[in-house]
Amino acid sequence: MLKILTPEEANAVLAHEFGHIEHWDFAIVTLAALAPMLLYQFYVVTHRINQLRAVAYGAYLCYLVSQFIVLLLNRTREYLADHYAAEVTHAPDDLSSALVKIAYGMVRENGEYLKAKESDSKEDKSYWNGQRRLGGAIAVMGISNLNSGASLALGASPQEAAAVMRWDLVNPWARFYELNSTHPATALRVRELNRFEDGAQGSKYALPTDLRMHWGSFPLQFLIWGFPLLCIGLLSIDLLHPGLLDLFGITWPLNANPFS
Repeated sequence: MLKILTPEEANAVLAHEFGHIEHWDFAIVTLAALAPMLLYQFYVVTHRINQLRAVAYGAYLCYLVSQFIVLLLNRTREYLADHYAAEVTHAPDDLSSALVKIAYGMVRENGEYLKAKESDSKEDKSYWNGQRRLGGAIAVMGISNLNSGASLALGASPQEAAAVMRWDLVNPWARFYELNSTHPATALRVRELNRFEDGAQGSKYALPTDLRMHWGSFPLQFLIWGFPLLCIGLLSIDLLHPGLLDLFGITWPLNANPFS
């Protein structure tokens, strides 16, 4: 990381980490993560008891929801640490630039790692495997992660990066992917750092002004994406509780149900 960042950018990243310490984020997130664990253990204990099966399924549903709440808390703490770094360094652009460089570098390393896996060279495999582990360590430190930086693979200069980051701001899929991430999308973090200066006029990574969400065919795409999961869910319900779907007027032809 120190090889690709300027001293100012490295200081901004350190300030971000000090922000996590100052805000006791590690303790807060650890305590918050206990809720999903306890809910899941409650489900494991009670779902075998017929009288408590409804309660067990309710606990499991709460477990699924609580995981997304914990992820939302993680993303909120990242924004707060970014703001702390901007306040301490008085240079939000330094952190923006560092985030872009780190995100772009992690995407490059992931691509090279995938290429090395197909290579016959043990040295290449060993080197890029180590680089990938280093990228994972950076993600654990709360700086960035591969998913939140993936959209920057095409942009290196501030102008190119700003143009590519626009995808994260106007495409609904970016927000959908973010729901399952511990970190906000890099573009969203840069946008918040721009706002720290009361506008992006003087920002190095000035984002486009037209940031209206482009829904387009997103509903249809989402339906196609979720249809297999819906079918799997219905089949699972029919396996666990035969006849339950009949109450809703849903019946399977005998040759269409793999469980019959």
